[in-house]
Amino acid sequence: MAEDLVEGGTDQLGEKIGVFGGTFDPVHNGHCILASQFKQQCGLDSVVVIPAAIPPHKLSSPLAEFEQRYTMLSLAFAGIQNVFISRLEQFRKGPSFTIDTLCELKNAIDGKQQLFFAIGADALAEIHTWKQYRNIPNLACLVVFSRKFGSIPLPEKIAGKAFPDYYFAKDNRSFFAKNEEKIRLLGMPPVDISSSRIKQAIATGEKWQDLVPKAVCAYIVDHHLYK
Repeated sequence: MAEDLVEGGTDQLGEKIGVFGGTFDPVHNGHCILASQFKQQCGLDSVVVIPAAIPPHKLSSPLAEFEQRYTMLSLAFAGIQNVFISRLEQFRKGPSFTIDTLCELKNAIDGKQQLFFAIGADALAEIHTWKQYRNIPNLACLVVFSRKFGSIPLPEKIAGKAFPDYYFAKDNRSFFAKNEEKIRLLGMPPVDISSSRIKQAIATGEKWQDLVPKAVCAYIVDHHLYK
């Protein structure tokens, strides 16, 4: 529902809106860097961060409660201008599919606003398993961030295979269809952090505190999460 998008309503989001989804279990410094790079490199007016309620690709993995993950995101991005945390997926029944979220977002904004959806190259490599994945770039420009991703093929090869009807403009590293940008490939500083690594470190008593924002670290300790 539109009222679940962001606190205070959609009028504050501007015309170019970034969408950054994930489980954020927990949110870490790499997420904060990606959100900043997303906003800066795409010239966005705002970034809406959407924690998944029931991530379809992690149904067998235990998660911190939605409210805990939402609170940690609020702490991580507190005071950062034009970054909003959304409860959009909290009350949806069933898995949190990206295509459904983007459809709801489209219905919540007016026709003049543009959506940009951020994913990593590792997620792009799995996009062919997503629900109605070929419709995603019709709802939002897919912004792919390349990081250190080991044996994963180059993003342009993955995108070209997943979306064979698009043509690649090498000058600006974008894929187009009928002169409309559908996929944009961007770089970001390599960040060797993952939520799974943090949870493992907490469980085994290794050092992890510097991998998350200070307020998030305090929250995890105070609430005895991931032990």
